[in-house]
Amino acid sequence: MKRFLLSGLMILLGWGLASAQSNEVEMSQNTMKGLRRFYVSVNLEWNKDLQEHADMTRVDIQKKIEKKLSDAGIDIIKQTTAADVPYLYLHVNMMDAGRGLVPFAITIGLYQPVKLTLNRDRPAMAVTWDAGNVGIVSYDQMDVIRESAMGMVAKFLDIYQNVNHR
Repeated sequence: MKRFLLSGLMILLGWGLASAQSNEVEMSQNTMKGLRRFYVSVNLEWNKDLQEHADMTRVDIQKKIEKKLSDAGIDIIKQTTAADVPYLYLHVNMMDAGRGLVPFAITIGLYQPVKLTLNRDRPAMAVTWDAGNVGIVSYDQMDVIRESAMGMVAKFLDIYQNVNHR
């Protein structure tokens, strides 16, 4: 009987946790609703040993992202110094681990101006949606990193379009 009650409790707790996670994802995605324009920022990082193998530049990736978003009807802000402009930030980090292996991590986040209600509505920028992935490739497969980064942008765009019914 105790096992039955304990199993039932575990199932309910698991369902509650899954439900909470689902609500968090939905809340995060809904922060994109009504957002019509933003800035794009890209940061690529690699160690010196990887320089000769890294066949990508921040500018090239940023232009591809801006074109993909612009083609989808999103107004891209090209330059800004304003602190309250939403922006999509892509960060790619890779390193030469030796033996021809290159581990990488990619994160993408949508930053938006928010008010800190517990701090007298002080304005700040915060990540309202994010995603990421990690992988490992060999030198001859470095293009997989670029493709993976653009895949993260496609994921963002798909969610954005679903939320905004485009």
